Amino acid sequence: MAAHAARPGAGGLTPADLPLVAVRQSEIDTWEQRYPGLADAWPLTPLQPGLLYQSALTGDGYDPYHVQLVFELAGPVDPARLRAAGQALLDRHPNLRTAFTGGASGDGIQLVVDGLALPWRDLDLRDRTAPDRDAALRAFLAADLADHFDPEVPPLLRMALVRTAPDASLLVLTSHHVLFDGWSVPLLTRELLALYRAGGAADALPRPPEYRDFLVWLADRDASASARAWADELDGVAEPTLLVPGLPADADRSGARRAEVPLTADLAAALPRRAAELG
Repeated sequence: MAAHAARPGAGGLTPADLPLVAVRQSEIDTWEQRYPGLADAWPLTPLQPGLLYQSALTGDGYDPYHVQLVFELAGPVDPARLRAAGQALLDRHPNLRTAFTGGASGDGIQLVVDGLALPWRDLDLRDRTAPDRDAALRAFLAADLADHFDPEVPPLLRMALVRTAPDASLLVLTSHHVLFDGWSVPLLTRELLALYRAGGAADALPRPPEYRDFLVWLADRDASASARAWADELDGVAEPTLLVPGLPADADRSGARRAEVPLTADLAAALPRRAAELG
């Protein structure tokens, strides 16, 4: 046994190592062949299957869950240091390194993969004329937005630094919404900046909460009681809410748009107060 364990390729995960999902050893062996850094297997949260399903329906078209965040950076930026910070951010959070696949039971599973390199691009436009620079930037952002992620190929996150002037740059963080929600964006941004200050040294930051602990807590919830609570909350709702009810039937519904809604001063002041009251 000791001699076998010492051989290259020996060992690996077993169903007992993955208590959050019901899998067979043959599935694990297949996953380990495809993902050499396989570290864990998790169930999906209730929202994640819907996000992945809606994305699959879009095909090559506009995917509202393919998220591109563009941050304006003032002052000189060290590309190598920023890339190291992004890599450290990816290394710190296992839920940013997941591949999404299906188990033999038909349930969706997310596989945590260690040892992934951050997809990174450094685009230097500083020597371009203003019109050429603006055109190149628009083309890059459009191509990046159209380059959808494959849920089975982690990570579903990438970064790019676009240098537009000696003291001005753009950080483009592109990801799939299935990885994190809007509340997490400022947390990740603060961590990224802290890691940049630390030169990518993750030990300079406190250990983050474990996303796996949330999944364990979620698995212990009474799903029937939750369904009944939401059914009671939505009782009487018979149709969707139309955000823009006056939109013409032949209007272009691809992409994101902004709708201007005029409000009185009193109503504009009352809205945030009511939002605060509702939490």
